[in-house]
Amino acid sequence: MAFSYCPHCGYKNMYSMQAPKFCGGCGETLNILSAAKRVSVVPEKKTVSRPIRARQEIVDDPDGTDVFDVPNITKLSYSIEKDNNKFSLKDMIPLEEIQEFQENDQPRTPKKAAKKRGRPKKS
Repeated sequence: MAFSYCPHCGYKNMYSMQAPKFCGGCGETLNILSAAKRVSVVPEKKTVSRPIRARQEIVDDPDGTDVFDVPNITKLSYSIEKDNNKFSLKDMIPLEEIQEFQENDQPRTPKKAAKKRGRPKKS
């Protein structure tokens, strides 16, 4: 697949049969002669000034609807807490109930003898 780079923005324009006339990245013409005639102007960075707001009194609302501004967060900080509490079934069920269950547990009936498979032999 053929390609050409835009002389204005450097976008890689790929094509198969016929070269495109305009850049897919910025929309400018891909004609090198028109790019040389044109003087590229670097736009100035726009600065956005934020109006200074008076600090509001902080009121803790239990519903969480007291958020009036968002703090400027530059780093991600987190904390992980791990509990080492381990529980077993004997902690949940009293020991007396387990012993009572074992005493009342009836022995299982033995399995019946398995029947022989196949046709019975003729005597």
